[in-house]
Amino acid sequence: MKIIYKLPKTNREKHLSLIDNKWVLLKEPKNTVIAILLSIPLMILCTFITLQIIKIFTDISLGDYGISINPINIRIEFNLFYILGIILLLIIH
Repeated sequence: MKIIYKLPKTNREKHLSLIDNKWVLLKEPKNTVIAILLSIPLMILCTFITLQIIKIFTDISLGDYGISINPINIRIEFNLFYILGIILLLIIH
């Protein structure tokens, strides 16, 4: 982010002051690919929570989302137009 947006460098005195006041630096991923891979479990968790909240207010099943769970296998169907729409939404966003 600092390279892309050319953010100003940190103030060394302020940085040391914050460290002395027991502030903790955030550990950031080294590159974008690692950041995306590390965010996948959070995406799955948020999706599960969102579906559970929706389920409270409406009568929607996982089958409505193209997911069917049988005791033997799990089947997920993807529609090409939905995938292209999601990619386009990510690009626009």
